[in-house]
Amino acid sequence: MMKIYYPKENNFILLKEVKGYVKSYDNVLDIGTGTGILAKAASSKAKLVIATDINKDVIRYCKKTIKSKNIKFIHFDLFNNIPKIKFDIIIFNPPYLPADKFGDESTNGGKYGFEILERFLKKLGNI
Repeated sequence: MMKIYYPKENNFILLKEVKGYVKSYDNVLDIGTGTGILAKAASSKAKLVIATDINKDVIRYCKKTIKSKNIKFIHFDLFNNIPKIKFDIIIFNPPYLPADKFGDESTNGGKYGFEILERFLKKLGNI
């Protein structure tokens, strides 16, 4: 069964910010794209959006439901194998809840809830 993190209040707050920050010349990286709403919003202005997710089902879903010539949906984990492009904006709404007994990867931020964000921040300097 496919698990996708469907937009919640925090996504809609980010959506407003994405719309305000992205410019027509920007290359945007959307990590953990989920339903792709932030990538889609960025694509309305950006030159290129690379939208990634660790979940292959999510990438298939986005490719079927979002049609935009300047979004590339790619399956991978955080910064592994990201194209060598200078990104002007990086969008990341990480899972931040501690791991739970239900095993929902879309909200699992690690044992204490911050481990995925910590991995992101450690690798950010290389991008």
